[in-house]
Order: sequence, then C-alpha cells, then structure tokens
Amino acid sequence: MVGLKTQNDLEIALRQNKWLGEILERFEEVTLPDSWLVAGCIAQTIWNLGYGQPAEFGLKDVDVIYFDEQDLSFEAEVSHERRLRDLFRHLPIKLDVKNEARVHLWYEERFGYAIKPYSSVTTHPVS
Repeated sequence: MVGLKTQNDLEIALRQNKWLGEILERFEEVTLPDSWLVAGCIAQTIWNLGYGQPAEFGLKDVDVIYFDEQDLSFEAEVSHERRLRDLFRHLPIKLDVKNEARVHLWYEERFGYAIKPYSSVTTHPVS
C-alpha cells in the first residue's frame, strides 16, 4: 500500500494522477469560496497506487465542493460547474461541483429526511 504519513505524502500521491495533478496545479483558477477537491477521486487514486494500477484507473468523476451561503441558488451551482467543466474541458473526466451550503435544500427529497444547514465545508451538524 501507499504509505501516507503526512499531508505532503497525500499531495505527492494525488499528483501522480495526471488529471488530479493538473486540477491541483491550477486550483487557484477554481475561484470558489472555501473550495475543496474531495471524495472518490482521492480514495480511488490512493487505492490504485497501492495496488499497482494507473492512478487514473476507474475514475468516473472529480468532486469539487465549495461553501457559499450568500447564493444558495441551483442556477449559481450549475453556472460554477459549467465554468469549471469548461476550464478543464481537455481532461477526460467529469467534474461535479456542489455548494455544500445548499445541501439541506435537496437532502430530504433524495434521502427521505431533513437535515439542518451545514455551517461550513468541514463542519456538518448532527441531524
């Protein structure tokens, strides 16, 4: 397995994935408040490296989250996703862009119960 002891180790591993590496290299161009590269693309890259697969193997999408409680509109989220997909259009991977500040607006319909609004990307309330 890949030995990850520090944040730097994680970044070095993720940069072995040429798609994630480019996104990380150009992350200042994302220009979304409190934005993060998250989820399965990270886990899959580490798993792939640990088992001798190409770093990009099996990746279907890249998740970018951000937190903007000033604009909770679906239209703003779609506009940001469109802009980032255009920015990275040459990469053979789909980008999913979500505003974590608006999760509570759709969560109940999708999962069957309501949740309180998140207060940040890193702090989610217990329902």
